Amino acid sequence: MSSRPSVIFVTSVFDEVVNGPGTYAQYLWRAFQDDEDFDFHLVAPQCQTRHPRLHSVKSAGRSIMWDIQRRALQIAGEHKHRALVHGNSAYMMFLFQNYTGPWLAQVNDYEAATIWKSSVSTFHSQGLRRFISLAWRHRQERKVVHSARRIVCNSEYVRQALLRCYGDPDPARLSVIHKAVDVRAFACSDSLPEDAGREVPRGSRLLYIGANWRLKGLPTLLKSLSLVVKRLPDCQLTIVGPAAKQQAAIRDLAQKHGVSRH
Repeated sequence: MSSRPSVIFVTSVFDEVVNGPGTYAQYLWRAFQDDEDFDFHLVAPQCQTRHPRLHSVKSAGRSIMWDIQRRALQIAGEHKHRALVHGNSAYMMFLFQNYTGPWLAQVNDYEAATIWKSSVSTFHSQGLRRFISLAWRHRQERKVVHSARRIVCNSEYVRQALLRCYGDPDPARLSVIHKAVDVRAFACSDSLPEDAGREVPRGSRLLYIGANWRLKGLPTLLKSLSLVVKRLPDCQLTIVGPAAKQQAAIRDLAQKHGVSRH
């Protein structure tokens, strides 16, 4: 065991999932995997990356969250509970409630926290399976919000949702740190590549980006688009992110608001 300080980062998504928490895990790993000032350990589901401090957990199905936490607790024990443990998602850190060392957890959205505030609409829009999953997440996340040394929220809106929905947790333990962006991936260039033969529609262009489209406002955007196109009839909305199996529901919603051709 190294005498340097150690951080154990625990995540249920890493190199095969492209979403906010997965990207965050990738950023931290690239920044700290070979840091000389402290040992950065990452515990994740089975992945392609190989490194002495990346602990890949082979598991399947619903047991993956338990197995990842048990492996992280084992590593923390090897450091005599002096390591700082950082959970990428609060709801998957429930086994750490009795951890004696310092630990914190991240809350990346308000969907689980507010499930009982909009239970009927959630059930009808997302189905029974998703509803049960969110209700379970709510229960586990609530425990962690009250027991972790620090909770990191990715927006002030999320922080306020936790304060409203989880029975008055200590506000001083809830901090806001916004998600990072690798600006190099969006560097501008004076010479843009030619669009590979694609016809670019005339008129105003709107771009929506987000996989969890119900939570991230696409229904509201489609409803608003029905007003926009009355003044800008050539307006076109491009949607990027939702899974292929969600496209039929999005098309139905667009048709409902009369904006299918846009």
